[in-house]
Amino acid sequence: MNSQFSIPSLPETPQCSPNQLIQLASNLPDVTISIPNVDKILEAIEQGKADQVSKLDWVYCIHAKAQWDQQNLDRCRKTSAAIWKVAISNLWLQHQLLWRLALYYGDQQKQVLAQSLVESFDIFANSDLVSHLLPVQIIRALCSKQAGRELAKILCEQRINRTELLNNIREDLPVWIPLLTKFIEDITPCFTTIIYPNQQQVKWLLSCLGEMSESQQIKAVNHLLTNVSNDIASNHSLLVDWLRNNYRNGEKWYKLSDPARQRLREWIGGINYGDFQKLVNLILNKLDLPDFESNRLCSRRDFWANYSNRFERLRILLPKTSQIAIGYQIRD
Repeated sequence: MNSQFSIPSLPETPQCSPNQLIQLASNLPDVTISIPNVDKILEAIEQGKADQVSKLDWVYCIHAKAQWDQQNLDRCRKTSAAIWKVAISNLWLQHQLLWRLALYYGDQQKQVLAQSLVESFDIFANSDLVSHLLPVQIIRALCSKQAGRELAKILCEQRINRTELLNNIREDLPVWIPLLTKFIEDITPCFTTIIYPNQQQVKWLLSCLGEMSESQQIKAVNHLLTNVSNDIASNHSLLVDWLRNNYRNGEKWYKLSDPARQRLREWIGGINYGDFQKLVNLILNKLDLPDFESNRLCSRRDFWANYSNRFERLRILLPKTSQIAIGYQIRD
């Protein structure tokens, strides 16, 4: 089968003479392109006209500041401090500088920011207008000698875990830098420095443990068990219950160190003995018992205090009349 198709007709190409193009160009308005210049930008800052500096000029200034500093050593620190002062009220410039500063500390990419701008950060960070901001606090942590520990401290103060932190700063800082991914290992060491942790801090710790990988969590739990006192554990049944549910039985139990396993036994026993002790005290206070029965309860309570680490499970049977008398006050 043969098919024949008609050849489409194309419009003729218009002919333009050079004279017409020249005439068209002559009618266009004059356009002047301003080439960014660090000196001019710094001059605008000194004259109080920083609001007239365009975003393009700022980008160029940040990029070229290191080279400019080499030729103006006597002015490099002063001018960088002036730029940071502008950033206090210029949110766009603030974002540009903090983002690059995080890269500088996070990846050690020193070319992203002039050294004079790095060293002048405190001028900005010490301002009452911005010192409370989370990105500023994180940059302060990144530039410290114990960056991981300082980042963990921020999480503890904010009562958030690492995932929540990264979600909060995703638009402000580069969340992929190594320091923001590795510091999860410093969370438990940070917690163990708290002398008297409260219930909220314990809940924060458990939230952080819950988002760790298995290897990270086992390492963290080992550190926790061998560095937190039995007295603290006895005041936080929530922590002990979590450890009992996740580590007392199964493969994870055998991945703990011998000292950690022994300490977990003690913690579980301490909590259970505490319930036993509390129950005995309630019975003694609420029920009018004969002296010989009261003395017998006291003797048993005191005797088992020496074996509290053996109280891995506790089952208490009481007459119904005793349950009614003491109420449900075994655990508060």
